[in-house]
Amino acid sequence: MRWFNVAGPCRPNIHYMLPPLARLPELERLIVQQSYFVLHAPRQTGKTTAMLALAQALTASGDWTAIMLSVEVGAPFSATPEQAEVSILRSWREDALLRLPMELQPLDAHQGLVLANPIYAAVIPRTLTFTTRSFFPPVAPTWIGPDGQLEPTRLLEAFLSFWRQHGQPLLGTTSYHEIAPHLVLMAFLDRVANGGGRVEREAAVGRGRLDLRLEFGHVILPIEVKVWREVNPDPQTEGLAQLDGYLAGLGLDTGWLVIFDQRPGQPPIAERTSATSATTLSGRMVTLVRG
Repeated sequence: MRWFNVAGPCRPNIHYMLPPLARLPELERLIVQQSYFVLHAPRQTGKTTAMLALAQALTASGDWTAIMLSVEVGAPFSATPEQAEVSILRSWREDALLRLPMELQPLDAHQGLVLANPIYAAVIPRTLTFTTRSFFPPVAPTWIGPDGQLEPTRLLEAFLSFWRQHGQPLLGTTSYHEIAPHLVLMAFLDRVANGGGRVEREAAVGRGRLDLRLEFGHVILPIEVKVWREVNPDPQTEGLAQLDGYLAGLGLDTGWLVIFDQRPGQPPIAERTSATSATTLSGRMVTLVRG
C-alpha cells in the first residue's frame, strides 16, 4: 500500500511519486563535467527526495561516491558557531554511516570525518582563517635567506617572535575557539607560503590533530599540531608518535611538533612560548614548540 507524502523525503516503497531524476535531465552532464549546480524550487516539491536519489544513483554507478548532507541542524546555534560545528559534523558522520557502504565511508578509525576532496581540504581552512588573516600585522619575511630559499631556523625564530607578540590578541579574532590556535598558525604559514611556497593540510576532524606540510623550494617542513586542554594529559608523547609516523610516510627526518597550551591559569603566551629539541621513538630529532 502507498500514500501521498506531504512531509519529508519520499520513499518509493511506500509513497506515490514520479521518478525524481527524470525531472532533472541536465544533472548527469553537469556532474560528468565536474561542474557546480544550484537547485531552486518551492518547499515540498521534491528537492530533498531528488538529491537523495541522485546520491544513491551516483554511488551505485561505481564511478562516484556521493551523499547528501545538510547544515540545517546548525541553525539553532547561530550565536555559537562552535556548537553549530559540532552539531553539523555529528549529523554528517551519522549520515555517512547510514547511507554509504563501509568501504566508502569518509571516516577514520576513530569515526572522525576526513576531508577527502583536495579542493575542500584547501578551501575550508582558508575560509576559516579569513578573519584571522585580515587582522594580521605586517610580517617581514625574515625566514628567506640570501639565496632566496626558506631557512627553517629563521622561520622558527620568526614564528616564536610572532606568537609571543601577537598570539593572544589573534586568538580572539575567530569564533571557532576550539581550533583558534590552529587557525592562527595556518594563517601565519599562508603568509609564509605567499612568498613562493604552499601549505598542505591533512586534517582529520574529531581526532584532535592537524598535520601541516610547508613546501618552499627544496625545503619540506612537516608540522604536527596538538592542543593541550584542561583535564587531558600532556600531548607530547602522543604528538611525537604521530609526527614520527607522519615523517616516516614522507621519508623525512625532522619536523615540528607544536603544542598549544589552552589550559586555564597558564602564564601569558609571551612567557610560556618556547622551542626545544625532542627525539621520537625511532630516533628522529625534531623541534618541540610550546605556546
